Amino acid sequence: MGVRVTSVIDETCGCGGSESRVWGWSYQTLEGHLEQGELTYEVVKRLRTGAVEFCITSYSKRAPLTNPPDPRRARGRRPADTQNPPRLRQHRHRP
Repeated sequence: MGVRVTSVIDETCGCGGSESRVWGWSYQTLEGHLEQGELTYEVVKRLRTGAVEFCITSYSKRAPLTNPPDPRRARGRRPADTQNPPRLRQHRHRP
C-alpha cells in the first residue's frame, strides 16, 4: 500500500499584475492501496501582493478489493474447523 510522486511543481504562472509563483508536488496511489486517487499540494505566492495560499486538490475512490480465494472452499470442502464442530456438554444443576 504505497504512493508514487508523479510531479514536482516549480513555476511562474500568469502575466503582468497577476503573476504567481507556484511550488508543490503530486502523488498517486499504487496498486494494492485501499484507494485509487491523486493528491496535489501547492503553495501559491501572488507576486504583486505577496499573498500566499496553500492549495490541496484531490480525487479518490475506493479501490476494488480482491480477497484471495480459500483453496479449501474452492474444492468444495468446508474448512477444518467446521467439519467436526465441538459437541455441547449438558450440565445438570443438582440442588
